[in-house]
Amino acid sequence: MDLKLAVGIWECDPDDRPGADAALARGAAAPPDFQAAIVAEQGDVLALRVEDGAVPSAGPVYLVEGRGLYQESKRVEWLSISGARRRFLLTLKAI
Repeated sequence: MDLKLAVGIWECDPDDRPGADAALARGAAAPPDFQAAIVAEQGDVLALRVEDGAVPSAGPVYLVEGRGLYQESKRVEWLSISGARRRFLLTLKAI
């Protein structure tokens, strides 16, 4: 992973918007739930390749390091060539 493109991602409960806003306000003091590489950005939409074997939960609100709150709009999943790890491409829209 190109570390210049890596960002920390925190998962927030989509039904707990005040909690997500609080996480944003405190700068997500806890370590990120996973890291991802930004592969594309257009307006308020990000495409992220999830790294390090993390398995993101489906449908949460994400706090993206240095960018704010996003909601998942699309998910593509596949196996690595060896079949040992699942990989993910997430498309997120700012909220």
